[in-house]
Amino acid sequence: MENPMFTSEVTPDTYSYYDALRQTEPMERFGNVDLLTDPNTGKEIQICHLVGLSVFNFLDGAALDWTYLGASSIEMAIHHFNTGDGSVVPAFQDIHKRCPIRLTSEWLDTRASAFSALRTLTDVVTRTSNKPCAIIGATFSSVSLLTSTLSSVHGYPQISWVSASSDLNVRDPRPLFSRTMVSTDSFGRAAIQLLNTQLNYQHITVLYLNDNFGNAYLRSFVGLASRLGINTRLVPFDDGMSPEEARDVIAEVKKGGYRCIFVILTTSGQLEVLLKEGFVQGVVGPDYFWLAGNGVIPSMGLSYPKG
Repeated sequence: MENPMFTSEVTPDTYSYYDALRQTEPMERFGNVDLLTDPNTGKEIQICHLVGLSVFNFLDGAALDWTYLGASSIEMAIHHFNTGDGSVVPAFQDIHKRCPIRLTSEWLDTRASAFSALRTLTDVVTRTSNKPCAIIGATFSSVSLLTSTLSSVHGYPQISWVSASSDLNVRDPRPLFSRTMVSTDSFGRAAIQLLNTQLNYQHITVLYLNDNFGNAYLRSFVGLASRLGINTRLVPFDDGMSPEEARDVIAEVKKGGYRCIFVILTTSGQLEVLLKEGFVQGVVGPDYFWLAGNGVIPSMGLSYPKG
């Protein structure tokens, strides 16, 4: 049986139905939404066009599998909202009969570059047609810090599902920014609760990614640790470090002599490099306790075209 979501015929049950209406039906702009009449029902609906900012390729062309999966999940949620499908979120059941809002979307690649993201978003917020209702993203905190200010200046709410830096808690430069996850302050409190209160560690090596996310998380963790009298040894590392750099990083970990190693990082690739070198230098094994301080983004082994 043909899946009604992907049938070639454009009907209210197909994913592209409301995108097609935006291209063919006359619309009137009202605030951040577009008003039009649905020819299928004869009722006025409000189209909220979402523009997603995410990392689909790094500047070197390497694809990030998990961002494709995240964007696909959001697209499924949009389709369920538009069609009143409550199979995943019960509150969505028949919501299209109670709510006149319909969602459409497009996704833009930030390429993990704040400059690239700002240039792309500037084009979006200044265009005269196909205007957005709100911005989704960005992925990395360093990008959200800048794009959220630009979005707010132009009157567009921006919502990130993954940027966690506590620097984004400062509301003044980004009054229309929000997110659906806790900040690194909450991460730090949870980690201290586990390592100190439950596991009784008083000496901890903090092995942290030297970027906006890692440094914000580090500030939260070390601030709480110092108030509790916990001794911390700080060892930074950079994403994409060479084997020689990994050896130097782990040598610093070993030099400290602490048995508890708390790691602040973002991807499973980073963790794999650190653990392999840690095993070589003898700081991975039954005498050591390693803990990743946040959800590690997995490498799914999927293949996507570059570019």
